[in-house]
Amino acid sequence: MSNQPTSSSLDEAAQKALSLHQDGRLDEAASLYDQILGAAPDHPEILYFSGALAAQTGDYALALKRLNQAAGHAPHIADIHYNIGVVLKELGRFQDAAEAYRRAVEINPDFPDAHNNLGFVLQSLNRLDDAADAYRRALKTNPDYTEVRTNLALLLKQCGDLEGAAAEFKRALEKSPENRELEHDLRDTYRQMVPAWHFPMLNDRTRNETYQQAITKAVRPDDIVLDIGSGTGLLAMIAAKAGAKHVYACEVVKPIAEISRQIIADNGYADKITVIDKLSTELEVGKDIPGPATLLISEILDNALLGEGVLPTLRHANACLISPDARMIPTSAVVWGTVIQCPEFKALNTAGGACGFNLDAFNYFRHTSFGFDWERENSVSLTHPFEILRFDFRDIPEGKITRDIRITATAEGTAQAVVVWFDLTLIDDIVFSTRIGERHNHWHQVIFLLDTELPLKPEQTFTLTVGHTDKKLIVGLPSRP
Repeated sequence: MSNQPTSSSLDEAAQKALSLHQDGRLDEAASLYDQILGAAPDHPEILYFSGALAAQTGDYALALKRLNQAAGHAPHIADIHYNIGVVLKELGRFQDAAEAYRRAVEINPDFPDAHNNLGFVLQSLNRLDDAADAYRRALKTNPDYTEVRTNLALLLKQCGDLEGAAAEFKRALEKSPENRELEHDLRDTYRQMVPAWHFPMLNDRTRNETYQQAITKAVRPDDIVLDIGSGTGLLAMIAAKAGAKHVYACEVVKPIAEISRQIIADNGYADKITVIDKLSTELEVGKDIPGPATLLISEILDNALLGEGVLPTLRHANACLISPDARMIPTSAVVWGTVIQCPEFKALNTAGGACGFNLDAFNYFRHTSFGFDWERENSVSLTHPFEILRFDFRDIPEGKITRDIRITATAEGTAQAVVVWFDLTLIDDIVFSTRIGERHNHWHQVIFLLDTELPLKPEQTFTLTVGHTDKKLIVGLPSRP
């Protein structure tokens, strides 16, 4: 009579071992798995379950041995390769884990957990595009898989695709509305997309009231208004309230555009204002707006006037988006400057000596300009204000422009920087200025540190080079021959 176990007895033992395993009686299950494998060492199912249990208890060497044996006997089972990947991931063998997960999804393309874990190990290997593809394949199989969508969102955020990340966080939150961590991640992404300066700007009464005065004066009942860089829609609503026929508010940052639509609806202007979430340079007359605008409004200015791209934006608008006789707010700007001595500010923004070490070489990375609150910073003016540049926003030059100007000192001191501000003509005689003495919550002056210090005496004349590109002002001492 044979002493070998029968197929029936093996099946009964396997079922009992699996039941113990599922009930959390892991030691008893492991012992029974070992007994079965002693009698049937090539049993693929028991090798698989035994390997999975070993992984569960942290015995990764035994887990990997038995799972690989199981794969050798049953290479067509995706779950075995998936669990090999899990063990290899825990061991930090990400490249090998990726191969195991790939084998699992080759066998079963509709295996979201395998795609998700493949995305994780590829992300750990810094293969970010491949990781994103793996997460998307998982979502194609199971669109409601919140963990995968969150992983994709975090990856997109890591890659700097904040808009894509926000969209994925938002979709994940729709499926898990009580998930406070997702809510935090979404709002944190929005905060990175929406600069904090929006809030003091929105509370800048001088800016708001001056724009309101200009827009109210400019708007005519038949106007088609284009508001570029609309933000919350404040200026668009002022135009609508002033009686414009229709306003098209262009705002490229999608979460801002979405909130803008809500704000506009909350204030009762949804039928008068259309929000377009595109760059203005992508707008097409006849497609995005019905015809050329008759009034163009913009406030795409930074402290140094040009940093938000006002010149190329308005150049394109003049050529493609507005009628030849359209009015514009603002119409022009004048940039002014004063040479100052500011030893404390310069020292704070210049690398020198620290702890007995010479750090001068680090000044290679020093910024050329900084925001500057002239009323609060300690400085001495060494010249009268002088005009640096003048812009007509209906006739914007192209390319880099520089010129030398002669300046006369009015006081003795050391020229260390030029402080800069601008006067903005909105329309006719309505002017908005960022000069010292104007009370703003948002606007300050800008300071350009000179590369070398220049000793000055009263009535001494000297030369500055000034100019601009499409995105920045140029202010400094002339280049040496």
